[in-house]
Amino acid sequence: MNLDEFTDLWGEYAKGEVHKYRLKTDEINDIINTKAGNILYRIRRNLIFDLAILLITIVLGIGFILFIQNLIVTLLLGSIIIIFVPFVVMMSRQLIHCRPELIEQSSVKHWIEMVISSTEKYLNRYSKGAVAATILAVPIGAGLGYYFGSEQIEILQSLVAIAQNNRAVWLVSSIAVAVLFLIINYFVTQWYLKKMYGNYLEALKECHNELENNENNI
Repeated sequence: MNLDEFTDLWGEYAKGEVHKYRLKTDEINDIINTKAGNILYRIRRNLIFDLAILLITIVLGIGFILFIQNLIVTLLLGSIIIIFVPFVVMMSRQLIHCRPELIEQSSVKHWIEMVISSTEKYLNRYSKGAVAATILAVPIGAGLGYYFGSEQIEILQSLVAIAQNNRAVWLVSSIAVAVLFLIINYFVTQWYLKKMYGNYLEALKECHNELENNENNI
């Protein structure tokens, strides 16, 4: 075998190995794409669940307002409904950002990057919004409790008596309860967001890293 024949033979062998490697790379990409698609499905499912619960709560609140037909109840429940509206908008926008058909308009890697970016922004806004909503909801909830239960519940009657006799004690107690509720709600919200979205977000980041590593190895 002369040098030219050896060169041609080696070239054919190298092309075959490159082809096999590309096939393997494509198979890995397909697996990653399928995995990312499944993760996106779960994120959308959780978004729809949260949005449905929120919309049902709003509808029940409106129905209660129409049933009670009381100015104080209308103002208090109406305030809670108004607090919920920004969350409805946030969830609806995030559902739009997580549409599966967007993958057809860009590469899988770019699509995953968009979903990661939008989900991180969503979680940040949700977390801050939950804190603000809790601060606003505490006095509203206290007002509803006082309106519906002050005459029937002994504890509320005691609180009303304290408020009338010692405003300083009532103020400090109210602030302490509000802060405690805020702290508990913050940690519960963080746990909930991690369970519903955070774990899937980390899995999407792993998919993105796998795609980058696969591209770099080509």
